[in-house]
Amino acid sequence: MGPRRVLVHPDHPGWGIYPSGSNPHASSFWFKTASAGQLLLWWGVDQPQGKVVVKLDSPPHMSVQTWGDGGGVNGASMLPLSQWTHVVHTYQNGLAQVYVNGVLDGTTTGGASMNIPSTAAMWLGG
Repeated sequence: MGPRRVLVHPDHPGWGIYPSGSNPHASSFWFKTASAGQLLLWWGVDQPQGKVVVKLDSPPHMSVQTWGDGGGVNGASMLPLSQWTHVVHTYQNGLAQVYVNGVLDGTTTGGASMNIPSTAAMWLGG
């Protein structure tokens, strides 16, 4: 199956509102997959520093990319496959962090500012 695009639900208009520019933001989700090398989540637009892409890289560890030198960060821990895992990526003032199951797993500082347009999309799965 291909990625799922998340649309604004008419009863919940706030579901389609994303941070813009270089404002602080966090992405939080659960996943379970049997193999590494999987795209898990992305949101934003296709432009430098305009998109947050979260993957379970190979060997299995978290990788957050931001289409440029913005809020990207890699996790240090090797993750088990076929188990539910909770991930949070945060970004604020050039500091990017990734948490796995509530534990800080990676930090990057000093990257370029994010530049996310006010109109964005979100995809789940890969």
